[in-house]
Amino acid sequence: MLVPKIDLVTLGLVREVGSGDSIVALAVQPSLASFGEEENALLEAKMFLTEYLVKAEPETALRFALPEGTTLHSLDVLIARADLPRRWNVDTPIRVNCLVIPTVPNTKGQRDRWVMIVPLGHTFFATANEDLDEAITSEVKRIVAAREPTPLEWLDLLPPRHEQLARLEVSFERSGSLASTAGTNIRKRIADHEARKHAALVLESVAEPCHAGLADLARGRMTPRPFPLRDDELELLRRMLR
Repeated sequence: MLVPKIDLVTLGLVREVGSGDSIVALAVQPSLASFGEEENALLEAKMFLTEYLVKAEPETALRFALPEGTTLHSLDVLIARADLPRRWNVDTPIRVNCLVIPTVPNTKGQRDRWVMIVPLGHTFFATANEDLDEAITSEVKRIVAAREPTPLEWLDLLPPRHEQLARLEVSFERSGSLASTAGTNIRKRIADHEARKHAALVLESVAEPCHAGLADLARGRMTPRPFPLRDDELELLRRMLR
């Protein structure tokens, strides 16, 4: 029986950390994340998502299909700490990132919103008539006050150096007979990717990888690199060609 292929577009939260590497967390379920250089982390997130959705329950897979118009909304919120005296309390707002997911238009053509406060892992509903910044500020303060975070938990509220959304496009087939084969293919692709990445690191540790620019060189986007310490050979070649 022919099993139709499902094309799905979801979103990942790309967070840049102090080391320059990136964390790519799935926007729908931020606890699922990959780490490394941004390009590698995005690739690993796509490969994981392909295998994960093959085996996931239909309701779980459907959650990853985010509607068009989903955006990342950021604002500064002053979050005071109840465990500190007023003299030493926090007086600098914290940048809070939220995932805003619009609903289908209502009878008036307006779209209400589901708002996920990323650092708190909390989602609430906001109508189209509500001021989004005021609603987020009120909800952040309410949840923080209710949870009474410890000093270490309070540090989790601090934002990353930079955070943005990235589209993750995956294709998969939901079939029990194909699940094991798909899993094997994904693991092979991950192993091949890791082997190539390790080989490139070894090459960079002993020499300059000239192969990385060959595609751009063929398209005329870069000038050829000189060959160092080859002056005698080049002079000999010039004499032979005269």
